[in-house]
Amino acid sequence: MPTLADDATLTYTLRHEAWYAPALKQNGSDMPDAVYVHSSAQGGGVHWEFSIEDGRLNTRRTTVLRMFDDAYRAFTEVPEFFAALAAEQPTHLTDVVAILDRIGAVDDTARVDPYG
Repeated sequence: MPTLADDATLTYTLRHEAWYAPALKQNGSDMPDAVYVHSSAQGGGVHWEFSIEDGRLNTRRTTVLRMFDDAYRAFTEVPEFFAALAAEQPTHLTDVVAILDRIGAVDDTARVDPYG
């Protein structure tokens, strides 16, 4: 199990399934599908966050990890996630989500427009 801060929960958001995803595509965004992984704080906000996106390396599908330095502690707080990435070498986001689900992360994707 993750070793997060006492007030934290391991969560993830699927950008491509969020309620605002169609607007991104309609406005010409070329952002790839992505999973945002967070240490979510009780009451709102996050302790850290990083993303994993669909990618390509030459002609091969791959995933791309994007992380700012303020999220480096994720390596020690969820080492089982990074160990699974290394062992399984996922090439699709569905595989990344399966790893997250297996270690107890919670899908926090807002799929319904809060503005109605």
